[in-house]
Amino acid sequence: MSDVKPSRDQQGRFVPGVSGNPSGRSKGAVGLMSRLRSVLSEEVADGVTRADEMVALIHQAIKEDPVKAWPILKDFVARDEGPVEQVHKLQVAQEEQRQADQEVDIALESYLQRQMIND
Repeated sequence: MSDVKPSRDQQGRFVPGVSGNPSGRSKGAVGLMSRLRSVLSEEVADGVTRADEMVALIHQAIKEDPVKAWPILKDFVARDEGPVEQVHKLQVAQEEQRQADQEVDIALESYLQRQMIND
């Protein structure tokens, strides 16, 4: 019988304490997101970054053809804030809560006014 421990469990996942990349990232390697952040933060004009230019282009595309631009915008929003459907559900729930709070405030104010009249 061998004393070698398996590196993966029955589902194919690495067992605790075992790495899929034991050597790690090589020294000086820069990830894609780091490079992208660097490029987008470059100033292309007085106070205008590449990211600013991208936002302006996306805004223009939305104005010109919102139906065509929606899938792209939806993907950006999903990456930044979570799936659009979840964000929408959260916004609806928050609005419903605001309305419910408003109704409670109105009912409480009405109750207090009736109490003052009866006193």
